[in-house]
Amino acid sequence: MSTDRFTFSAHKAPSGLVIDARPYFDRVVSSLGDGERFVLTLEPHRERRSGRANRALWGPIYDSLLLGLADAVGYDRHDLAKGKELLHEGLCLKYGGSVTCPVTGQPVRKFRTSKATVREFSDFIEWVARYAAEEHGVVVQLPGEDV
Repeated sequence: MSTDRFTFSAHKAPSGLVIDARPYFDRVVSSLGDGERFVLTLEPHRERRSGRANRALWGPIYDSLLLGLADAVGYDRHDLAKGKELLHEGLCLKYGGSVTCPVTGQPVRKFRTSKATVREFSDFIEWVARYAAEEHGVVVQLPGEDV
């Protein structure tokens, strides 16, 4: 198999470590070359943001914010995808702050939605809604709400 990383969930049982979805794990192991070396890492399971929540952020939440700001900030209403990338980067920087890259000396954002737990992602979405309303007077559409 040609990938650099595989992730498997597991749990501790009285008999030892039990790998969930064992047939998939066994298929991956059988596809590896004899003598290949790997590093195994165990880390506690953390619930990550859901795909549904991520789609809500990149769909109705960012759409409603960009449409509300399009004229004021110069976004093309017909090309919101470009605006979403810039908006996301800026909001993550504003929300989570930055650190300086030791190689480039440039600021990079600390907060990554892809690494956020369910709670952290929910807090970010709520912050985006407050920020949009308080700083720009734009009401964004949150999941389950009609705006």
